[in-house]
Amino acid sequence: MNKLTSAVLAGALALGACSSDQLSRFTAGAARVEPALEAACRTASTLATVAGLVPGVGAILPYINVGCGTAEGLARLAADPSSVEWVGTLSGQIKALAARTGLHL
Repeated sequence: MNKLTSAVLAGALALGACSSDQLSRFTAGAARVEPALEAACRTASTLATVAGLVPGVGAILPYINVGCGTAEGLARLAADPSSVEWVGTLSGQIKALAARTGLHL
């Protein structure tokens, strides 16, 4: 299991948001995610966690959570070649918002 999968599963389990059926479907689908998308999601999720209290970042978090935080979301992202760029754009938006408050990520 890769680091992104582990982080997402830990978060979902901690929140009680993942049934055993969802857990098995997620881990089965995670192997099909390309490394570039995995890295983009990992970066976006880390930035969102660090900058979560920065004004404006809260509006971006749902997109990251839905896209990178569920098996269904990852499957949709994996099916679209522009997803790596899209997730990277979300990361850039978080960095820009954080920089406005003096937090440089």
